[in-house]
Amino acid sequence: FWAYGFFPLFLYGVLGALEKKKRKQAAIVGILGASGIILSHTVSGFIVFLFFGLALVGIWVGLMVWKKKTAPIPWTYVLLPPLVALGLTAFFWLPAMSEMKYTSVSGQIGGAANFLDHFVCPGQLWDSPWGFGGSVPGCTDGLSFKLGKIQLLAGLGAAFLWFWQRKKPRGQMMYLSVGIGITFVSIAMMLSLSRSFWQMIGPMAYIQYPWRFLAFAVGGLSLVGALAWAGKNNVVRFAWAVFVAALIVVVNARLFLPQFTYTRPTAFFTSGNEVRYRVSKISDEYLPPQLVRPTRPSEVVRSTISDSTLNPVVMKQTDTYEQFRVTVS
Repeated sequence: FWAYGFFPLFLYGVLGALEKKKRKQAAIVGILGASGIILSHTVSGFIVFLFFGLALVGIWVGLMVWKKKTAPIPWTYVLLPPLVALGLTAFFWLPAMSEMKYTSVSGQIGGAANFLDHFVCPGQLWDSPWGFGGSVPGCTDGLSFKLGKIQLLAGLGAAFLWFWQRKKPRGQMMYLSVGIGITFVSIAMMLSLSRSFWQMIGPMAYIQYPWRFLAFAVGGLSLVGALAWAGKNNVVRFAWAVFVAALIVVVNARLFLPQFTYTRPTAFFTSGNEVRYRVSKISDEYLPPQLVRPTRPSEVVRSTISDSTLNPVVMKQTDTYEQFRVTVS
């Protein structure tokens, strides 16, 4: 969710570089956005930077082939946000890559997380049951992949207006075109028709689930739907925004109810067996690969260090943080 929130900031930074009056402020916003994406969710950062790079290569090749005189692209300002962000966050992603061999991250590829088993069925983008379960092969997933019916209709309306009213300001046309492009590419990457592309680029296996592109599809769709009514009449624009926002909240209000409630006491979820075994084994990719995993609760190590040469003293202890001072002879 944090990465999704930073994505529009990065997009603004890159597109703002194309507008002469906004370049410096856009670069700062873009740097913050790109840095936020990387620090929030590594996989989302990988997706953004991979496709940003592919888009730049495509634009460069297109300009070389087309050879039509257009306004020069300020490459320095376009490349500034991602490059500076990579430098600012190197303390995070560089060790993650160079020290990956000391963890079990590679074990997260394949098996139940094989991307070939998690493509979205086209109908699920329009409507799929809202649930709190997981992703499974086929079209009967436990979670929903809906883009939003109102959002889709607003986006389609914007696309029609885009072709119907081509005399929109150049800036609006640019944002609208980018929004449509992001939406279509993201949807394509979620569907099985992109299977060959996934198989061609090996590192994409780390993404695990094609439906991770849902965040970017929703972002692109939001941009398109908003710009559909970006006219000069501020009253109409404000009324449209309030109407759509209220309609989305009303239609989806029923989804904010719990599917079921637990009758177990809180103590059950913080018990030794629950925390030491079931919860710990859910996400154990940070452990060294040679560490033998327990296969049942009775195999979990419970003994503490009893060596008399160690004298640990608890300095601080909270629910999420413990600090000790250990003296060894």
